[in-house]
Amino acid sequence: MKYIWLCSACRWLTISGNQLHSVQFLLGAPNLEEIDLSRNTLQRIRPGGHPLNLISLVKLNISDNYLTSISDLREANLPSLQVLNVSRNLLASLEGVQGLGSLVELYAAANKITTVDNIASIRPWKSMKIIDVSHNSIDESPVFRKFILFHMPKIEINIDSQALPNIQSLNLEGNCLTSLSGLGHLEKLKQLSLSHNSVTHIGRDTGRHDRPLFPNLQILHLNANNIISLEPLELRRLPRLTTLFLQDNQIFSMYGLRHVKTLQYLVLDRNKIQMVQPHDVFELENLTELYLESNQIVDLEFLKSLGHLKKLFLANNRISVR
Repeated sequence: MKYIWLCSACRWLTISGNQLHSVQFLLGAPNLEEIDLSRNTLQRIRPGGHPLNLISLVKLNISDNYLTSISDLREANLPSLQVLNVSRNLLASLEGVQGLGSLVELYAAANKITTVDNIASIRPWKSMKIIDVSHNSIDESPVFRKFILFHMPKIEINIDSQALPNIQSLNLEGNCLTSLSGLGHLEKLKQLSLSHNSVTHIGRDTGRHDRPLFPNLQILHLNANNIISLEPLELRRLPRLTTLFLQDNQIFSMYGLRHVKTLQYLVLDRNKIQMVQPHDVFELENLTELYLESNQIVDLEFLKSLGHLKKLFLANNRISVR
């Protein structure tokens, strides 16, 4: 067939939204890396009675077809396959995928999967990060969630903050967060660690600027977030904040702390602060410990505004006695 010859050197192939009922043409396309066969009329994925043999294939999309089984994949030779989408078919089981050891993402939403036994074949996938079986009867099962967490240690889980209304301590270190968006419903939170992210502002969905945020938060870790300015964080909206870690950022000024009157412990080591203006700190009447090591401070005039300070750390600055 002519189209088989045309595809012999193809690396990416999209034939979605047609009326394909066979994948026999894939026999003539051995170099494919990505295939999109969604929205067709496929009932099997076995080309010409032969198992799929596509050693370079990374992504396979066969969603929105009429597949009742993907057992044809059991004999397939797909050593590079990382992403498989079989959503919106008629699958009652994932039997057939157990041999796809390189799989990282599996999308099987809106099928007819009902029990954990129907997905038991995914157990060997220790590198799996994303699995979507939403809009199946199984996706609300607590047994399913425990099964996933136990057998797939690297899985990425999307948790709705509103599902955790009573959480008091949360560690989100080392992620890709850029703001506090999505966390505003955690009103009982007392300790929040966001170290080693990119949180530089409070976010757009955190309510009015004059409304308190995290009314019970006492300890906040924001070290190593590439923060330059404190003002976009709106720290004044944290009415019970006592301990704030801001070390290892790029902060050049303490402007933005003025109204955080409950603050007792403040860590700003290894930033770029050259001068602390007295009016930026004079309302910090409860501050007892201040860490400012490894900055570029030359003037200590601001200390007159911190009458309750008990511990002060200023090593490795540019202070000189005149």
